[in-house]
Amino acid sequence: MNRLQMFQFLCQCLAPAAPDSAATQRLAQRLAQEPITWGPVIYLANAHLVAPTLGYALAQKGLFDRLPPEVQDYLTTLRALTRQRNQRLRQQLVTVGAELNALGVEPLLLKGAAGLLRGLYPDATVRLINDLDLAVPAERLDACLAALTAMGYRPRYAAEAFWQQHRHAPPLDHPDWPALVELHRDLVGLRYRSLLDTAEFWRAARPVTVDGVAWRLPSPAHGVLHNFVHTQLKDHNYRYGCVQLRQLYELLLLRQADDAQLDWPVLLATVDSQGAGTALRAYLLLAEKLLGQPLPPGAKAPLTAYRAYYRLLLQTCLPPTATWFICHATRLRDLPLRLVTPSWYPAKYRALTRRWRREASANPP
Repeated sequence: MNRLQMFQFLCQCLAPAAPDSAATQRLAQRLAQEPITWGPVIYLANAHLVAPTLGYALAQKGLFDRLPPEVQDYLTTLRALTRQRNQRLRQQLVTVGAELNALGVEPLLLKGAAGLLRGLYPDATVRLINDLDLAVPAERLDACLAALTAMGYRPRYAAEAFWQQHRHAPPLDHPDWPALVELHRDLVGLRYRSLLDTAEFWRAARPVTVDGVAWRLPSPAHGVLHNFVHTQLKDHNYRYGCVQLRQLYELLLLRQADDAQLDWPVLLATVDSQGAGTALRAYLLLAEKLLGQPLPPGAKAPLTAYRAYYRLLLQTCLPPTATWFICHATRLRDLPLRLVTPSWYPAKYRALTRRWRREASANPP
């Protein structure tokens, strides 16, 4: 299989389907008749952080036993390790949440942490979680940091001036727990706050109690918006014609859980008013084309969304060096406008110095 065929095959394996569905039968036939080179497929799944999800999805389709024994062993071991890690992450979240509750703070769960405690994932092996993201009121951030410091948490990086203006405090590390903890004062950077306002995010959040700890969960609309803004806009995946399958699968799960509560016409109109409607529709189109999730009722993908989808397929065919070149060529396209914008120069200098300081603090001599 070439690169594109491997990518499409991985998406076919990940797409939810019942064991007796036509999609599952087609996949079963492909596994029986086509020689699959599993090494590159597993490598691609690991690159997208969906290898445990792959094992879960094939097991749900009743096709896990049809894999080669070495692939079964690898995915079984990886799923067991993921289950153990996610159980520890849940314990870590509860200890942090209880400490913040003692200060009178109900943390707002974000991203993987929200999915883990709200029961979004149908199995503990579905989602690889890097770190634990929590939002706290900005005026209580210092007190929350002091409380976690008293628990033994320490900042992973220095450069205090950088983190004072960042959307979250320095990532906190603890020798006894597996993940970094990030306490957010804002949900996104200044550039995207018109799309995802922190104050509105808090107002719409739902209070819940999980494992004896009081939390706040994002509203269904804000859960989808945060996933979209973070992966497609902040991480520039829409701009560069890329996709993160882990985040796309998370969108699929969010919609499966909350679509009945989502007012899609209002949500799309809100995003349209901020000039990001095409990017959101392109993201929803990717979920349809790659993972088989239909577009929301009333949502239509414009030609520009299809162009983004086919650009993704084209770049998937190319080696990583070519994709790197295309991404940087896309950045160069905007360079003439930046060069004639006086405010760009100090902003770029600040960004570079922040990066140098962060790298220096992470790699001390």
